[in-house]
Amino acid sequence: MKWTARFRGTAKNQMSLFYTLFGSFIAIILLLVSINWVAFTFFRQSIRDEIILNSSLNLNATAANYEKHIKLVRSFMLGSLFDNDTEILKRGDPMRRYDVVVDVQKSLAHNLNNTSLYLDNIVYYFRGDDFIIDRDGTRDADTMFSKFYYEPSYTADFWRREMDGEESFKVYPAGSFASVTPFERKPLGTLLPILVKNGYDHDFAFIAFLNADRIYAAFHQAKPDSTFYIVDGGGRALFSSGDGLSLPSEVAGKSGKGYVKIDDSYYFYRTGGETGFAYVEKVSDKGLAAQLSRLNLIMMGLLALSVLIGLAVSYWFSKRFHNPLANMIRSVQSLRAVGVPAGEGEPDQGIQPAARHVKRLVALQPRIS
Repeated sequence: MKWTARFRGTAKNQMSLFYTLFGSFIAIILLLVSINWVAFTFFRQSIRDEIILNSSLNLNATAANYEKHIKLVRSFMLGSLFDNDTEILKRGDPMRRYDVVVDVQKSLAHNLNNTSLYLDNIVYYFRGDDFIIDRDGTRDADTMFSKFYYEPSYTADFWRREMDGEESFKVYPAGSFASVTPFERKPLGTLLPILVKNGYDHDFAFIAFLNADRIYAAFHQAKPDSTFYIVDGGGRALFSSGDGLSLPSEVAGKSGKGYVKIDDSYYFYRTGGETGFAYVEKVSDKGLAAQLSRLNLIMMGLLALSVLIGLAVSYWFSKRFHNPLANMIRSVQSLRAVGVPAGEGEPDQGIQPAARHVKRLVALQPRIS
């Protein structure tokens, strides 16, 4: 019975030693996994913050470019409004001053060749005479806006009504203009009409057409699945790089700068100081969410693989350390059980060092188990 009890105690101590070693390794593995998971969570949030910051900076640069360019066009057009040739045509009969008209067309051709203005055409509109001058010639307003620059929203009647306004510089929503003849319809692209006039003069005005597609490509670095908008001070969308001009009400009334998240999209906005226009970029969260999901899957897979490898290595090391210690402990306990005093009465003095090591193991055995 004593041998049985000792055997059970020894086996219990050996198992306790094994689980202590194995549990220590597992605790270290779990600590390292926790540290890695916290670091990954912080890294994932940093990625999201970095994307938001980059989108905001990109929109800021776009808004600054648009503001500078609209200011440039405004200065150029207001300067042309008080040009000598313009004043001569305004005061006299423009239909009889063909010498001045020729000079105006030459000046137009020269100015429109300046690609940095991104102007497709400039129209001199004399409402009282129903007379128009542009880079291609002269004609009446109905012919101009029903054939050469046709867009259903911008008819000759529309421009006649707009001449009654008191605004000296007004930008209108972009439209898809086309040149229409009985034989073909030739698209002219997406153009932003701009009306420039003296606030107290209702008979003459410039109608300039900005090439909205070219200026957008030059001033904005578009992101995948993004849409860019320009909204005037009244909340009316002037331009959209997508199919529609409408914006959610939560964004249309925003001013200043910042962003809002609606459903699965971020809306970044910034208000221009020169024009009061709001520049908005809609960025889909799907791409970001997909990237973060892939990162999550990769990280979870790496952590799971690390845990499995760590458990296997821990088990192997625990067994490797446990077996020699267990054998030595069993040997010591066997010597004690038969009453053989280790190191006493031995004729061979070489046994004494081994005996001393055995005594140390005996002293350490309760601590290990």
